[in-house]
Amino acid sequence: MQNNNFFRAASALSIALLSLLCGCESYRPAPVAWEAHSAQWNAPLTEVRKVDPDAAISLALALNPEINLLRLKKLSSQGYAAEAGWWQDPSLGFEALRILDGGENPDIAGLGISFTFPLNGSVKLKKLAAKHFAEADRFVVDAAERDLVMRVVSTWLELAYCEERIAVLQEVLREYNSFLAGVDHLVRAGEIKKSEGDMIQLKYLRYQESLAREQQGLTIQHSELFALLGVHPSANLRMHPVVEDFSQWLLFPQNFNELDFTGHPSVRAQLARLDANEHELHAEIRAQYPVLTIGPRFGNEEGRDRLGLEAGLTLPLWNRNRQGIAEARGSRDRQRQITVMNWRELVKKYHRLLTELRNTREQQELIESGQLPLTQAMTIRQKQLFKKGECPIAQLLQTSSAHCHNKLRLLNEQKQVALKSIELHLLTMFAEDEL
Repeated sequence: MQNNNFFRAASALSIALLSLLCGCESYRPAPVAWEAHSAQWNAPLTEVRKVDPDAAISLALALNPEINLLRLKKLSSQGYAAEAGWWQDPSLGFEALRILDGGENPDIAGLGISFTFPLNGSVKLKKLAAKHFAEADRFVVDAAERDLVMRVVSTWLELAYCEERIAVLQEVLREYNSFLAGVDHLVRAGEIKKSEGDMIQLKYLRYQESLAREQQGLTIQHSELFALLGVHPSANLRMHPVVEDFSQWLLFPQNFNELDFTGHPSVRAQLARLDANEHELHAEIRAQYPVLTIGPRFGNEEGRDRLGLEAGLTLPLWNRNRQGIAEARGSRDRQRQITVMNWRELVKKYHRLLTELRNTREQQELIESGQLPLTQAMTIRQKQLFKKGECPIAQLLQTSSAHCHNKLRLLNEQKQVALKSIELHLLTMFAEDEL
């Protein structure tokens, strides 16, 4: 009768355990639905849509796959942090013995459940570490968004300046076309050498080659911009980049304090990881302290039920979690150095951009105020002399080529000034509401 009572209690506990197991999460596969993914990728931009600079940045921040992958990692870290800090599940033990010599009550049975109480506080510290890792992933997304914006701006302006270079090359080719027939006539008349005529033809072909290269580059830049925006290659987007776009981003602080870079998202991400490593080290140190295991015990021996309590403590005699502490301390020290290195890289980048911007502006001013006006005046004067028959055609075309070269150089310097100014703006204006 008493054995029956014991087995009824064991059955009740087993049923309760099975009920708890039924509440556990089950596995659900999530394969890639290619057709749905393809339809979703094509769906947003099936109609013709005009995209301005702000819309391009908004599309990139919403659809760029690399950014969305980092956001998924951030959500995963947040989910992990939300579920961190749970104690270990209790363990249920059951044993059954039988006395081989027999007797009136040869069966011996026992049942117990054990609870582990981490009184050292390591579980709470690990939860704090998980929260800081999640915070680090959030700052990683912020920094990546800034990098993405810079890449979109750079590609957008490259498109604008590429179209400007194409316009310059088309203008010089039209000018060459207007003189080529005259060059052939002068060669046949013997007024200029055939070698000079061949050199003019060669320059014309080189300008055609440059134009074709710029047009090919324009197509490549369009593809790169579509990839950055995260849209389908066949999306119906109409874009008309101009060099004046993003002019509001050309301003940046002139006297920026280097220590202010400690607020940059990339540095804050490293600082959050450093805080997480500090909590992990603290948790490993706490883990060497005793852990309490306690729970009730119920058994039946010699036909009599018995009820008791079992308790245990881990003793930090020789292990003392030395390996875990050493590993956590090494991770903390490495992360501190990584944080400082990240800050240094930002400071070096800031000063490098300032130096490059100053040099580029000097080159731009030199071309704008000196070389370009000079070749322009020479071209106008020689065209007037050519109409009077006082300037050789070869000299006129050479001067026109020099003027075209200066125009292309000026466009390149203007592009570099714009890109470096915008990069400095994004590097220094990193308040959360700036983007």
